[in-house]
Amino acid sequence: GPSDGKTAAEREAEAKAKKEAEERAAEEAARAEAEAGMTEEERAELEAERKAKAEAEAKKAEADKAKDEGNTFYKARKFDEAVACYDRAIAMVPEEVTYKLNKAAAIFEAGDSDGCVALCEEVVETARGQRPIPWAKIAKAFARMAAVKQRAGDIAGAIDLYEKAQAESASAPIDRRIKQLRKQLAEKEALDYLDAEKGKEAKERGNEAFKSCNFTDAIDHYSEAIRRDPENPIYWTNRATAKCKVMDFGGALDDSVKAIKIDPSYAKAYARKARIEMFSKLFHKALDTVMEGLSKDEDNVELRQVNTELQAKIQAAMYAPPDPERQERAMQDPEIAGIMRDPMTQQALRDLGTDPSAMSRIMSDPGMSLKLNRLILAGVVSFGGPGAARGGDDE
Repeated sequence: GPSDGKTAAEREAEAKAKKEAEERAAEEAARAEAEAGMTEEERAELEAERKAKAEAEAKKAEADKAKDEGNTFYKARKFDEAVACYDRAIAMVPEEVTYKLNKAAAIFEAGDSDGCVALCEEVVETARGQRPIPWAKIAKAFARMAAVKQRAGDIAGAIDLYEKAQAESASAPIDRRIKQLRKQLAEKEALDYLDAEKGKEAKERGNEAFKSCNFTDAIDHYSEAIRRDPENPIYWTNRATAKCKVMDFGGALDDSVKAIKIDPSYAKAYARKARIEMFSKLFHKALDTVMEGLSKDEDNVELRQVNTELQAKIQAAMYAPPDPERQERAMQDPEIAGIMRDPMTQQALRDLGTDPSAMSRIMSDPGMSLKLNRLILAGVVSFGGPGAARGGDDE
């Protein structure tokens, strides 16, 4: 390799400098050659252009310096001083919209919202006439105006202006802000819509529709009642009842759960939830619901009635032939699936399948007894017909 004692980086820097010097020399030579054929008038015009360009560059550099000073004041929250610096920059290079955008930010922070909007509108008009069009700066002007709307509490207006900013030049932070504002707007509209009296009126309309067997209309009216007064558990339970009539048991179950969450002592919600689970043959879930409801209101007539019906269904199912559909549904329950994956449970089921007398031994173990009872209630294990006392095929 070379023995000049220089590093590779030093040699690379020298080569780059040499190449740049050669390029400058070539440019100077080409310029001199071009000027050699010019008239005196053409040379004068060229010199004037160079002088104007140099003055513009010097003025731009001075304006940028004033802008940088303004940015320092802005960060220190000295907005009046920042505005003065930006004004100096604007006076020197009025066509540079960056200075006006910075001034708009400063006067906005100082509390002059109208002035901020006026300046941003001026920026948009000026920038659209420039070539190339500075799309990102137009977007920033719209974002500044959106911030004014947002501070004034006009969320819809802010969203509209932020969307205009995105149309000019997409930005991930602005996209996130739009999503946040849409969420805020939905929450505000929901809050503004609250009216307990109108909720009662909607509930009454729902009751009338339900009595007339117009269950779809009843659901719509109960939904309106919920929007008017979402913390009233009665409306959720009423809608759950109506949904059951149109076979929407999933939605009915969700509404019942919501009613219980709102008022954990509301017995009617427990009864509705238990009936849905009972209809779906999820007897283990229904029993849990009934027991929880009775723990809140042990004398509730409706819950006691549901419990009586449930116990009868459990007894009948225990000695009925296995129900594959019910077993499949039960296995979708994480609790039941977890019990069935337990090696000890699998062994107990195998023992029962070959020796029914093993039941007393298995049930004497409190932990295994609890698991087996859950499987029996879920319908995974039954004692009637082919496959009695079996939990399905071994894995």
